[in-house]
Amino acid sequence: ELCKLYLSDNDGIAGRSRLLFDSTLASVLKSSFVRGLDVLSLFGCPSSAQVADALTGLPCAARLMSLDLGSNESSVCVRALADAELPKLRWLSVRHNLASDGDIESLRKLPTVTTLLAEKNQSGHAGIQTVGEAMPNLERLSIGDNPIGDPGVLAIAYGEHAGRLRHLEISSTSCTTDAVEALIECGRLTELRSLELACNAGITRPQPF
Repeated sequence: ELCKLYLSDNDGIAGRSRLLFDSTLASVLKSSFVRGLDVLSLFGCPSSAQVADALTGLPCAARLMSLDLGSNESSVCVRALADAELPKLRWLSVRHNLASDGDIESLRKLPTVTTLLAEKNQSGHAGIQTVGEAMPNLERLSIGDNPIGDPGVLAIAYGEHAGRLRHLEISSTSCTTDAVEALIECGRLTELRSLELACNAGITRPQPF
């Protein structure tokens, strides 16, 4: 029985021509062919209403542990997660999907997720708050290239479940030195093992006396 399926069609950047029709992909996702999957990757695949509908009724939903929806060019499949039942999901990627705060709201039914990759979207402070509230088991959060600013960083630092985070990536998020200092000094990120802050022009070195 197939337990891992990796599909990749058009990454939206390299100019590849699509080979998969929306209807074909949706048919595969609804078939018994995927019923034993623990891992499903749709990286760079078409994102449409048909595919989104199929995601809400995956035959493998009860056992799926890893789902990659990265580079789907649209947030339609991200929004579909609001209607999906994925009780064992641990690893989720929704990166590079133009996902806004409203789209991130769709992740509220995924409390089991421990790794969330959400870089290169359009999420701000509200999206970060949603993640913090909805995912109490989160250990790895990659939210770079989102306009979360200092309010978003502070929401992470003072989140109710911040003590579980082990890896945090907030590159290119328009945050400043003040937010990073608060992140460090809040005393809540007790399990943090890695912190990535690249490409934030507002983070400066202290001036020497």
